[in-house]
Amino acid sequence: MELVDEFCNLLQVHTNRDKVVYLACYSLKFWGATAKRPDLSTASARLAAARAATRLFDDAAVIKTLHAYGLGKQDGPWWGPLGTSHSIFTLAFLQAEKLIFLLDTGVLILDERKVYTIRTAHKLFWSLFTFVGFLSN
Repeated sequence: MELVDEFCNLLQVHTNRDKVVYLACYSLKFWGATAKRPDLSTASARLAAARAATRLFDDAAVIKTLHAYGLGKQDGPWWGPLGTSHSIFTLAFLQAEKLIFLLDTGVLILDERKVYTIRTAHKLFWSLFTFVGFLSN
């Protein structure tokens, strides 16, 4: 029962839950690809879509974190700005994620050039958010 309690406590925090879903998503993707089981790849894709949908509502948490962290002066001249820029890149990524969601669902209809620009920006912000997050952790 202690293991179940620990798992429940882990899932109570949004970032932990996101990491668990992320791990499950990529584990199923890897397992599906190596075992040649498309059903597992489908399950992975559905989990990825659910994870993306929950990210649509992450702005408030990121803004709260950014506000509490400030400019990161407490972490010094290198780590402070790195932490601040991670939050800014996260916010930029989340806004691009919303646009991608609107495009993919057909709510937002734009010409091909603008769609390409948005998808490129989405990948750029994801790369920056991931890279800076990796550096700061």
